[in-house]
Amino acid sequence: MRIFRDLTPLERKTFLLHLLASAFEGSAFALWWIHDFFLKKTLHGENWQVWILVSLWPVANLTSVYFAGKAEEGRGLKPYLVAAALLGRLPLVLMAFASSIPVFLGLHALYSLSFAVAKPAQTAILQANYREGRRAELFGWAWTVTVALGGLGSLGAGTLLDKFPSIYHLLLPLEGILGACYCLTLAAIPLASKPAPPSCQKREGLLGATARTIRVFKENPAYLKYQINFMIYGLAFMVVLPVVPVLATKDLGLDYFQFTLARGILGPGISLLFMPWFGRKLDRLGPLRSSAMAFAVFSLYPLFLGLSPWIGVPFHSFWFFLGFAFYGVAMGGLMVIWHMGAIYYAPPGMTATYQGIHVTMTGLRGLVGPLAGYLCLTYLGTTVPFALSVTLFLAAAWLMQRQFRSERRQHPD
Repeated sequence: MRIFRDLTPLERKTFLLHLLASAFEGSAFALWWIHDFFLKKTLHGENWQVWILVSLWPVANLTSVYFAGKAEEGRGLKPYLVAAALLGRLPLVLMAFASSIPVFLGLHALYSLSFAVAKPAQTAILQANYREGRRAELFGWAWTVTVALGGLGSLGAGTLLDKFPSIYHLLLPLEGILGACYCLTLAAIPLASKPAPPSCQKREGLLGATARTIRVFKENPAYLKYQINFMIYGLAFMVVLPVVPVLATKDLGLDYFQFTLARGILGPGISLLFMPWFGRKLDRLGPLRSSAMAFAVFSLYPLFLGLSPWIGVPFHSFWFFLGFAFYGVAMGGLMVIWHMGAIYYAPPGMTATYQGIHVTMTGLRGLVGPLAGYLCLTYLGTTVPFALSVTLFLAAAWLMQRQFRSERRQHPD
């Protein structure tokens, strides 16, 4: 196959295990992607409970920079991945015996915390084992496996939940097992030797990790600007998170099949077409221009979702589906950029730290974005959060493009 050309033995072994991990992750995402809709439709959660659920994943990421420091130590990487599997993901099997919203939210919180461990570790592995120039492309193909299985699995799970609502007692435990297998497969990837982190980087706790984040931003102002621009994008994305399941259930009356067809099949299916292309673009254009392009396309996602209750021609849900079509185009690039962009700014030996900071910033915007969306939903209705999201996406795209032009003037070569 073309994708295996010129791969070293370590790259080939890493890529095969990376594909296997991606298969487990995608299969688990089949349920993870519809947790909010499940909470609203099957467990009949209140709007404020949906807000809490969609906030848990980003807020849990506040700890990511701490775990990233552990990932940089190399030997500490695998035990943390095993802990993420056994303590973060596997507890979801308890949903075989539970049906209460508080239990579900608690288990969702543990699952969310595991991302703060897994994502910096994965980035450190890929940076160490894949050479520059092939890295984003290989990641794009692996993420394609994740998205494909997640989309098909979501549609199948949605069909089962429409016919047998109580089957979640089986599906959610299966999600926990598959998610644990993802972390354990990552832990099995052999790590290439890598440059030692700077001597100033020592073992430290959460406060020390926070100080390290501030130090990185002072020493690398370009990365700080990049994160500020990403912060605006993240707020645009998160402000609609508590609103989408309410729009889908209350305003549009969608069932599981329709919802998973939009979020699990249409959006991911289109992203599959663009993800390898964006991977090659990222290798060639860099994170700034690629991000600006993706953010601009992403603005069409909240635009059409927000219009869906108001336009009945040809039918209301058509605009909901169209919004997720543009979501797919943009997400084809964003998932590559989100996972790989920090590598372009990280000095040797500090890739996991930079990615940990990137993930941690997700936690900061998670404190603000979903709450702002919930307040807008409560006091201003469903339309305002989507209008706010469009504005923020366009602002983030403009700022990324402006930063690219500024850096090009400073470094014309």
